[in-house]
Amino acid sequence: MSASRTIVIGAMCLLGGLDTIAQPARLQADPPPLVASAQPVDVSATSAGLTVAAAAGRRFAAMGPGGSSTALEVWTDAAGVLVVPRGTTFDRQAWTDGRGRMGLVLVPRTPRIASAASVSAARPVPRVRAATGPAWRWMAQACFSRSSDVWSWLDHCYQLYSAIGGDGSDYWELLRYGTAGANVPWTLHAATIGSYATAASAPQDWAQWSPLGDQTGPCTAITVQISSPVAGISWPVNRCDTWTIAKGRAGGTFALTWSGPATRGERGVAYVMAVRVPHGAFAQWALPGGSSGSPF
Repeated sequence: MSASRTIVIGAMCLLGGLDTIAQPARLQADPPPLVASAQPVDVSATSAGLTVAAAAGRRFAAMGPGGSSTALEVWTDAAGVLVVPRGTTFDRQAWTDGRGRMGLVLVPRTPRIASAASVSAARPVPRVRAATGPAWRWMAQACFSRSSDVWSWLDHCYQLYSAIGGDGSDYWELLRYGTAGANVPWTLHAATIGSYATAASAPQDWAQWSPLGDQTGPCTAITVQISSPVAGISWPVNRCDTWTIAKGRAGGTFALTWSGPATRGERGVAYVMAVRVPHGAFAQWALPGGSSGSPF
């Protein structure tokens, strides 16, 4: 059984059931009139919800293959405002802020999908290179937006792949990437994307992950990529300031945080991982993410 997990996003605390992951959480420059609610509420059909969904859809379309969502839902929860593709399922986590106020926050999940062993065909993605032996198949993709303070925002996406291994196991690959920024005229201080296995997921064992460790330095174009069980999945990103990883002992438990001097610019985050599961089983993740900022 895994150890207790606490996930911190900005000023909020999610209490769950895996390893500890420290995480810092988009309102537009002109914030929509949506406010946090102690219990999750679907506000998609409200005028404010429709405005938020339309704006998020335009942003997602510019974020690569994972941003191809067409129909979006807008929810308020104890942490703020969340935009997700229609039909997304959630982990519901206990939440508390620094003043002791309690509520529930929604953490979107990847879908439950049959493994590559059960899929006859899948849409090709340009970054998947042909190889002998196991080959990655595209399985799912989506983008989300989280607004948890009035100072900053985070749009984050995933792409999901599966491969049949030659060792009696199946492999699942999760690519996570996102962009965070400050609402005008405020500043961005930190942003995090993460993942952890849901209770419904098959047991996950680590295969590979990238980046392998913390990184610090001036803005540099890098690529996150893995080579196990076969090369092919990669993502280019401009890494600025400091990236800090938090890798759990439990397979699939990972978080990456950008931090640096307060900025009015945008900052990118990205990581990719592969896990091993029993043949024919599926891997599923919950995908927290957030940012934090301030007036200066």
